This record gives sequence, structure tokens and C-alpha cells, in this order.
Amino acid sequence: MPPAARRSAEEPEPLRAGFRLKDRYQGAGVPAGAVATTITFDYHAGERTLAQDEVNERQASLAARLERRFGVARKEGA
Repeated sequence: MPPAARRSAEEPEPLRAGFRLKDRYQGAGVPAGAVATTITFDYHAGERTLAQDEVNERQASLAARLERRFGVARKEGA
């Protein structure tokens, strides 16, 4: 992951706790010059349980921001 993308993912947001790189793959099934990367995000909100719609909203917002800034594309169905 480019350093700028990493910094973007680390920018503080109230419901995000952190992320980690789970897998990177280049090869069959991935376009030339591209890398398939699996990133997991952990969300929390202090003393309360998050509702699924809160997590979905943050995930969609983060995905859109990474796509705009770095051309990151989500896998269909993900």
C-alpha cells in the first residue's frame, strides 16, 4: 500500500480504531500492474455497541475516499 494511502486510512474518524493488511497478491486473475490487497478495519465507539448501519456508512465513506484519492477499486461483491 502506498504511504499516502496508508496515511489516508489512518486519518482519525470517530468510529475507526485501526486497520491491518491481511493479504497482498499479484498474479493470475489480477490485471498487470495491479495488486489485490485485503485490508481489515476495526471499528469501535467507546462504551457503546455500533449499529450495523453505522459501520456500513463508515466503510462506504472510506472506500469512496480511497477510490477518489488513489484509484483503489473494491472487488465486485465485496
